[in-house]
Amino acid sequence: MGPAAEAARRLFRKRLRNSLRERLPELLAEERLVAGRPGSGAGVALPVLACPGLVHDPYRSPRVGQGEGGTVRGRVLGAVAAGMEDRPGTLPGEEVYEEVVGVEDISNLLREELLLPPPLPKGPETAAGWTWELALTGTKGGLDRRRTLAAHCRRRARLGLVFPGPLERPDLRFRRPGEGPDPDRAGVVLALLDCSGSMGWPARHLARSFFFWTLRLLRSAYARLETVFIVHHTEAREAAEEEFFARAGSGGTRCSSAYRLALELLDRRYSRGEWDRYVVHLSDGDNLPSDNRECLALARALLARGALVAYGEVGETRFGRPTLGQLLQKVTGEPGPVTFRLVRPADLYPALQFLFARVASAPEGGDRAWT
Repeated sequence: MGPAAEAARRLFRKRLRNSLRERLPELLAEERLVAGRPGSGAGVALPVLACPGLVHDPYRSPRVGQGEGGTVRGRVLGAVAAGMEDRPGTLPGEEVYEEVVGVEDISNLLREELLLPPPLPKGPETAAGWTWELALTGTKGGLDRRRTLAAHCRRRARLGLVFPGPLERPDLRFRRPGEGPDPDRAGVVLALLDCSGSMGWPARHLARSFFFWTLRLLRSAYARLETVFIVHHTEAREAAEEEFFARAGSGGTRCSSAYRLALELLDRRYSRGEWDRYVVHLSDGDNLPSDNRECLALARALLARGALVAYGEVGETRFGRPTLGQLLQKVTGEPGPVTFRLVRPADLYPALQFLFARVASAPEGGDRAWT
């Protein structure tokens, strides 16, 4: 491939990446991607304009592109003549290609957008005998300019500021030699899903999409991550991953059954200090009122054991009483539970941002995926 062709290919990949970034929030709920378990390799096709190039005039008109001068500002050029609006077009179309992007492409972009570190390598990633890691501090020679600029632009965009601007300490990203993944450090995610009758298909799809991306991002951050899937209605039990992502809804709702089982499993299998522990629960909030007090007590017990507790309320609030999410927001203490809402597919991206901001800022010695 010659230099010109290589440059054109790079430009095409840049356009594809920009198209992917623009559609990222809507792709997170794409059924073809999240159908099945997180390890699936499905993809979606994105339309991307071909790279620009010189073309000959198909009509061989004289003096193409030349004007006679004296053009008035605001004049419309090339307007469709009267009576021609409904006739078949005769001009050639733009060269638009469909490029298939997979789950891995979206995961990599999502990881960058959420300012997460690169995934841990499956094998040792060494350079001159060292394993490299991304850090917020380091030497001047280890400054990662590309990631620093990306973090700088995202920070200023969130604040509504123009970029580029002056660099600040939170923007800096460094590469430094490290010891590699700690083989003794492991994480566990307890995924709790409300499978009661009030969880209709839209709510279950949002919940499944959120768990899909959450598990994928956390699995890339650990050399060893275990997952425990708990489904519940009035009773809770462990489930296989395939069942968890395909489960339909029926029965009433007693969320304390899931919290109690999660607490038992943490105490029995995953001792504090050896595991980073995450408890993520998604429900529509329609819990039995008589069960709310016990739910809050169990949530406090999970927090007291050092677990990061996240609760997502799915769907519109349609009950005439406080939902479980509204009650959990009143749980005091530091750190408290992470609570968020998922009403429509567009809410998935902000919810992931909110959750992983808490994961990354977990205190030293607490449950965290990275430093």
